[in-house]
Amino acid sequence: MIKISVYSPKWSRIWGVTFSLIATCSMLATPSIGTEQISDPDVRDGYTYRISRDFTLDVHDNLGSSTIYGRFAINEDVEDLSASLKMKITRTDSKGKDLWIVRDFVNDCDAPAMPELVLTTPVHSTDLDGNGLNEIWMMYRLSCRTEAFPSDLKIIMYEGKTKYAIRGKTDVHLVPGMCEVSGDCGYFKLDSNMRNANSAIKKYAMKFWTDNVVEFKGRL
Repeated sequence: MIKISVYSPKWSRIWGVTFSLIATCSMLATPSIGTEQISDPDVRDGYTYRISRDFTLDVHDNLGSSTIYGRFAINEDVEDLSASLKMKITRTDSKGKDLWIVRDFVNDCDAPAMPELVLTTPVHSTDLDGNGLNEIWMMYRLSCRTEAFPSDLKIIMYEGKTKYAIRGKTDVHLVPGMCEVSGDCGYFKLDSNMRNANSAIKKYAMKFWTDNVVEFKGRL
């Protein structure tokens, strides 16, 4: 076990936070995002947590020209030594009307646990079934932990205004013993829309999951 002491300036008036992590410093390293759409989600505003940065993405399909806005926020409670992370991703048309909204959060994560809400890859679009409606893909993980147990992992995809999802856990088998302790490494479940999706969409979704489910890959 490797112990990492993390000093948090905003909390220094009250407590020096120590995390005991079964992993290496990769828990606090910059994740592999892939493009500049999402910048380094390491430490922001002096707090020790991981959260993605705000972004915008223009898309054009049979729904018309629109913009995807990604907004991420942290709410701190210095007195209770806790933090909450929030995510809101919205597709908005040219008239400012929201076509769909995805919200998620890590709520009241108490020190010494470290909260995390990060996109594993940039939000992106495809048209795998060729129907003129973009499939908008986002994959992100959420956690509040002191050790390298599996995080919650989600794929949310919108085609037009229809939502598809895969939800489960990351695979942390690269951290010795963690999968045996947690018992749910790499677990996933498809919602009904994804189970009944076009074969090209479903194949892409499963590869998307497989390519990104292993946590700490390349960082141990």
